[in-house]
Amino acid sequence: MEQEIGNNVQPQLEKVIVEKPKKSHGCLWALVGFGAFSFIAFGAAAILGVIIANGISSIRETSGDQFESYERQFISGDKSSLNTILVIPVNGLISADEDTSPFAAACMASATKICQHLAMAEEDKSVKAVIMRIDSPGGEVVASDQIHHAILQIRKAGKPVVAVIGSLGASGAYYLACACDKIIAHRLSITGSIGVIIQNYKYYELLKKIGVKSDTYTSCRYKDLLDGSRPEKPGERAIIQSQIDQVYEAFIQIVAAGRPGLSPKQLRNSILTDGRIFLGSDALKLKLIDQVGFFADGIETAARLAHLENYSVIAYKKKFSLAALFNAGTRAPPAGINVNLPGRDKTVIQAGKFYYLPIQ
Repeated sequence: MEQEIGNNVQPQLEKVIVEKPKKSHGCLWALVGFGAFSFIAFGAAAILGVIIANGISSIRETSGDQFESYERQFISGDKSSLNTILVIPVNGLISADEDTSPFAAACMASATKICQHLAMAEEDKSVKAVIMRIDSPGGEVVASDQIHHAILQIRKAGKPVVAVIGSLGASGAYYLACACDKIIAHRLSITGSIGVIIQNYKYYELLKKIGVKSDTYTSCRYKDLLDGSRPEKPGERAIIQSQIDQVYEAFIQIVAAGRPGLSPKQLRNSILTDGRIFLGSDALKLKLIDQVGFFADGIETAARLAHLENYSVIAYKKKFSLAALFNAGTRAPPAGINVNLPGRDKTVIQAGKFYYLPIQ
């Protein structure tokens, strides 16, 4: 009897021990599904946001109202004042191109953007004076001249403009500063470098060594001027030098027109216009600037010229745009062949363009 009970109980115990409860994976798959759905929904929302932002940006651009995409950023002074002094930064290489990337401001001074800010300041009734805050080695000739012209236009509208040079305000940057009512520079800043440069690379000897030959067909003798894949033709250097001389003379005229006490005759064939740089303290002695000082001195000078006792100092700041951020991440670099040479930054000087720049 005991043996029979033992035989009956043992299989039941084994059954209880062997048979484990089955795990349910339903909750896990539900979480995975919810996560995937959330990811897809978020991605779709982001894409939709970019599309809407692009649409709004397009509407703003076509509406002609430049103020729609900008806001006034307070810097200092009386925030409640209706009178403002606008600060326009000129940072980095001056270029005619406009990079819409939000990360480009620190390395390139876009003439298009700067001229737009000057035009906005001319229309903005609250802006009584403008400060050009310069930290630039110069840049393209045409781009520098565009900014120079825009500064003269806003001065004609009765709004004084003061140039404040920080660490660097040379060549093309000094060119546009000459359009301002006053130029203030830090005593240890670098300025001057009045001159013109155009650069080209001759690489035909390199091509010869690696067995590559350029075969160019032109309609006339000088159509391939500055072609680096062949030796220089007779007369080419004289053509380029003639153009450089004309641009250089234009620079001298700009300096003479903008700097009291300096005539074209005094500037020609002098140390002022032989391309050398000057510290701010020396530039003052040579009448290239009006005062050595700091940014605060520029504010005081602008307020005095505009007859302001109560004012705020502001800057125009681009409003956040998903479209700009999206474009910055998706913009493809231009196709081309890049030749990197030791000691030379290929992004500074482009072959075939005139520059107001110190030699790099």
